[in-house]
Amino acid sequence: MEIVEGKATLVKGVAFDLEGTIIDLEPLHHLAHLRAAADVGVNLSWHEAIERLPHFVGGPDEEVAAEIIMLSKNETTVQKILSTKRAYFRALLDNKKDIEPRKGFREFLDWVKSVGVSISIGTVTERDLAIQLLKLANLENEFLPHLIVSKEDVPKPKPSPDVYYETARRMNINPKNQLVFEDSMVGLNSARHAGCRLVAIPTIQLPNFSQLLYRAGAEQVFLSWEDEKLIPFVLQLISANSPRHLTRARSN
Repeated sequence: MEIVEGKATLVKGVAFDLEGTIIDLEPLHHLAHLRAAADVGVNLSWHEAIERLPHFVGGPDEEVAAEIIMLSKNETTVQKILSTKRAYFRALLDNKKDIEPRKGFREFLDWVKSVGVSISIGTVTERDLAIQLLKLANLENEFLPHLIVSKEDVPKPKPSPDVYYETARRMNINPKNQLVFEDSMVGLNSARHAGCRLVAIPTIQLPNFSQLLYRAGAEQVFLSWEDEKLIPFVLQLISANSPRHLTRARSN
């Protein structure tokens, strides 16, 4: 899509998904889902879960639980599977000694701030857990509290567009002027339905996964925050917003 000065395609704010995109706890979520599924007789490998559970990557947990029930021959409920999965996840999280943002994220975030673009978080994670994760990753001071949109803040979770309507509203911009970073097809669908511009930063790097992300609406897929093409790509999306900041950014 061509960037034309003064058109609505220019980016004025950036929204980040939290889990997976900023902090990679997806292996813990995946393992917890697989253990909860096994408890109701659904034994899946990681690869099988990706193929048979559409919301396995990106959630929300309620959808994954419902998909597990569809494969189970046992009497159970979504709430029971949710409770079991979350207990497994908390136990795995408690045993994790430290949490680091994905490599290169801090540097990218500093750059985004340096060019004067608003930032927010849009997540399906419950607020208490989202705040806990940000603190554990030493990111709690990087985002203003009212610009962290969590599961409780919207009527419907992803893939509904509600979360990215809300991040745009809180940044006081049109969703069309919002660039969203996501790691899953579920999240990309949410942002696409909100009319946002989309970039995927997946944690899963299977050969065909990037193609699925493009099909979900990603304009670009970068496998790392350290990809040398990432900042130039974002720079062109915001290049008419603040020339003074961007002149400095180009010279660094």
